[in-house]
Amino acid sequence: MPNSIDWTAAIALVSLVVSVVTLYVAHLRGPNINLAMPGKKTYPCQGLRHGSLHTAADESQARGDILDANLLVANAGNRAGILFSFRLDPRDSRVTDYICAPLPEWELPRVLPPGEGWRTRVSVQIPDNADLYRDDLRSPKALQMDVVYRVSASLGRTREKTTKVYIDLAPLCASRRAT
Repeated sequence: MPNSIDWTAAIALVSLVVSVVTLYVAHLRGPNINLAMPGKKTYPCQGLRHGSLHTAADESQARGDILDANLLVANAGNRAGILFSFRLDPRDSRVTDYICAPLPEWELPRVLPPGEGWRTRVSVQIPDNADLYRDDLRSPKALQMDVVYRVSASLGRTREKTTKVYIDLAPLCASRRAT
């Protein structure tokens, strides 16, 4: 008789654990908003051109090569969340200017339903005299930037997250070697 009581208690305990996990996964877990990372942790260059990110009236900025990369902030959670802010912080001395399109100031805050995201194209200007092959922590052919963004979390809280972004410089290196 004592063995049947032990099995009953064990089954009841397992049922309780399964119920709590199901409740959390199905109803209590909030949004999971993160910057989507490519498989090899380096964002590919989506465009390369020569020029300036500023208008022709602003002659103080030198011309240079402009790299484009597409960034995506996605919600992998089961509840809608809010992307409140998004900003870039270049950690590389080769970056003279950058801009996002669309501008985060114009589009945020934005509600992100489960499985959806917000895209922005980052254009980074590198002067013609920049040393593309200098050693850095990641790779001599990657440009490092930090992305800082604030999102909603579960139970009505907000979180500020920082992620390192590496943009591939291989197309720019190849272009400069060809000229």
